[in-house]
Amino acid sequence: MVCRAVSLVLMMAERENFIGQIEVNSGHIDSNIAAFSKAVLQSGKVEVLTDHVLRLRGELPPLHFGLLTYAAYQYALLKHLTGARIGELSWEDAVEIIERDFFDTVVGTVLQENVSITNPRRYGALGMAMLHLMGKEKVRMVDVGCGFYPDGVARLIDDPVGWLPEPVDEETRELRQLVCGGGLGIGEVVALDEREPDPEWTAACIWQPLKELPVTYDGLIQRLSGVNRSVRFVKADIASEAISGGNLGKFGVAFMANVLYQIPGFARQRLMENVAGLLQPSGWLLSAEYLREGSRRRPFTYAISGFVKSETEFMEKGPLFYLDCADCLQIRAAG
Repeated sequence: MVCRAVSLVLMMAERENFIGQIEVNSGHIDSNIAAFSKAVLQSGKVEVLTDHVLRLRGELPPLHFGLLTYAAYQYALLKHLTGARIGELSWEDAVEIIERDFFDTVVGTVLQENVSITNPRRYGALGMAMLHLMGKEKVRMVDVGCGFYPDGVARLIDDPVGWLPEPVDEETRELRQLVCGGGLGIGEVVALDEREPDPEWTAACIWQPLKELPVTYDGLIQRLSGVNRSVRFVKADIASEAISGGNLGKFGVAFMANVLYQIPGFARQRLMENVAGLLQPSGWLLSAEYLREGSRRRPFTYAISGFVKSETEFMEKGPLFYLDCADCLQIRAAG
């Protein structure tokens, strides 16, 4: 009985610490997330979510759990309320009106979804990294875990200059000039994701005031049919299943943004093996992620790291470029 009581106290302490980290971390991301986190924490509803996550999704760090919870509420609002009503709500109102089925949607989303947004500037940084490695050679590219792909690499193909991060050293300034001069070496693009493109989920993952949520969703719907001409989408869970290169052909470059942190450690090796199977000899995997010590409070700890295929395995080459944060406003060479 004593052991059970101690275990319960430890679990409650762990949960309180987890909730506290969510509140702190979310505040560093965006004022809207901070306001949302405060409303949810004050309502007490986050306890159910944290219990579920600590038990079933313990691999999620508090920062990503906070972001995922935020996106889940916005997703549920889009699913359950009209745009007009969403625009009139405060975060406190949104939390207050939650009914059982609404809350179940949120819990289910936290347990099953990942935050998958495709900031076009990440693809601008990708284009610069490709020029650095391959010059102006045209290569086929596969976008692994593409999320809502029309906002990603297709934007870069249509308007590369508009989505480039600001260079802060001589090497990245030269690469930017090459991109602006029409030197982007992207040919055919295949986008892979385990779920179909979902404008509602993408709108929910773009952190913004509630009143802008319906406008964002409408804009994504309009772009879905007009921006994806350059990209072929394939639904596949490459983290768990190998994809036949005979079906898709071989690629010179594979790109992932914020994918590895969402994959449990035991599954990462299979993911890397499956990606290697899609690449031609000496092909490159470019992965954009926060480094192990990275956070928004430590500038230039978000990086594009390179892995070159050697026979059937990858050889890690380490960071190629550092970015100020996951928004990729600035870029500098790793040197």
